[in-house]
Amino acid sequence: MKEFFKTLSGFIWPIDCAGCGNRLQPGSIPACQNCLRRIEKVDCEALVARMSYKGLTTSHWRKVFALWVFDKRGLVQSLHHTWKYGGGINLGFQLGVYLGRALCTQQLIDPVSPGCEALIPVPLSNARYIERGYNQSMILSRGVASVTGQRLIADGLIRKKQTRSQVGLSMKKRKENVQNAFAVRHRDTFYGKHIWLVDDVVTTGATLWAATIPLIQAGALSVSILTLSAARV
Repeated sequence: MKEFFKTLSGFIWPIDCAGCGNRLQPGSIPACQNCLRRIEKVDCEALVARMSYKGLTTSHWRKVFALWVFDKRGLVQSLHHTWKYGGGINLGFQLGVYLGRALCTQQLIDPVSPGCEALIPVPLSNARYIERGYNQSMILSRGVASVTGQRLIADGLIRKKQTRSQVGLSMKKRKENVQNAFAVRHRDTFYGKHIWLVDDVVTTGATLWAATIPLIQAGALSVSILTLSAARV
């Protein structure tokens, strides 16, 4: 009930831009278009090179796309925290719509047969899901799918191992922490398909790498990475 009223309030009461403080329409992303346009975009080629340098097998990925650079104490962090910890389900969906439009603008999806591509959200641990009440990657995926027309497979991946937080861990420890943490629910679902693996933010890529392996083993034709933001490392 508490989450319902938090979401409802965004439709009723006016909000201010988290970047410049200007008044916005109810139900808007809490950032004006001018501030959104000024957010630094991710150099995706450099992101892939960075993850490869840190020891990830990036050849597993057909494409890697992250929209915004995640700077601590910046506008992107404010949006993430409101969405993930403030009950911002509606905000997460709207950010997904924004991300989906960016995918279409950059022509990264199949414009003729989007149904041949599927969106798979990275699942939360049970503890995190109970604490938050929803999976932020799922909400983001719904927003993306509403724009692109791609199929959303909500429960495509499951966590078969509960992992500790990755914050503060070395790259080696991160990979060990999430190794064999994910499994596919139905192998036939992925055979011959191009999968977009969706998460809210990529830091080192270790979690996305671990989630990619079972998709490849299940016969996915290819896997791409889609996140709203990427950490500046």
